[in-house]
Amino acid sequence: MIDRKHICHFRRGFTLIELMVVVAILGIIAAFAYPSYVSYVIKTNRSAAESFMTEVAAKQEEYVLDARSYAGSTASLGVTVPTDVAKVYSITVTAFNASSPPAYSVVATPATTGMQATDGTLTLMSNGQKLPSNKWN
Repeated sequence: MIDRKHICHFRRGFTLIELMVVVAILGIIAAFAYPSYVSYVIKTNRSAAESFMTEVAAKQEEYVLDARSYAGSTASLGVTVPTDVAKVYSITVTAFNASSPPAYSVVATPATTGMQATDGTLTLMSNGQKLPSNKWN
């Protein structure tokens, strides 16, 4: 027969203090990890937009050889904005065909809500200029 005094000795589990310490440690880890995660997501989204903008620039150079002017939209170039880019950026293509020499710009404006909102606008000019230069990889 088992004595009641010995039954208490077999109980196992965590005390409230131990659980509170674990929660505090997880909170500290999350406080450091979350900003790194946000930074990673912003850079990844920016990189995807830059890649698409470079693709648009290549299509513009093909288009100007055939049409003798630059296209004023992605639809005219036969490209569509990838969904991962469209979720966080609005892509605008502007042609300056009346200027001498003709030129174009591709602008990626971040969505006003979400993580990308603070990243700023990206611009790629027909002369290869990338603005702001510190944002481009």
